[in-house]
Amino acid sequence: MLPIHIAVASLSVDVVEPYAGQVYLAPGDVRIMVDPKLGAGDVAHVDFFGDGVLLGSRSAAPYVFLWAGVGTGSHAVSARVRDSGGATVLSAPVTVSVTAGAALQVDPGVDGSIATGDSISFGGTVVAPANSAVIVNGRLAPHDRNGRFFANGVALKPGANTVTLVLNTQDGAPVTRTVVV
Repeated sequence: MLPIHIAVASLSVDVVEPYAGQVYLAPGDVRIMVDPKLGAGDVAHVDFFGDGVLLGSRSAAPYVFLWAGVGTGSHAVSARVRDSGGATVLSAPVTVSVTAGAALQVDPGVDGSIATGDSISFGGTVVAPANSAVIVNGRLAPHDRNGRFFANGVALKPGANTVTLVLNTQDGAPVTRTVVV
């Protein structure tokens, strides 16, 4: 008897853009980019889905689709790839949010607090698209993908201090907040 060789192709697809939790301002333009991985054969086409509805397909790289005019709320994007042999695989869904406007919140307890030193450090939350910036008293405050910003070593003078926070986005007017320490 002759041995029988069986080849098993590994087929997968990952959504590489947007990242999970990404925020867009309404109406959102969500760019969906996928990376199909094939064990054998070629990509025949990639289908792009928004909230489970087929948005469009691409049969050649780059595998990118723009879902334009997405309304406010939480949305799931995914993709399905089909290889030249007819095998298909669906990506894991990625959840994004579309908001009516950018928002900036300081953690509770900062506004009206009493500082005993010459500086204060605090944090808060940001709801804004990627590439937004939080400025605290003229200094950039870093923020992460989870919407948390951090203001470290904000200088204070004796007496009451007004700390000004500004959230700048590429898509809208700045959001300004003040706290008194």
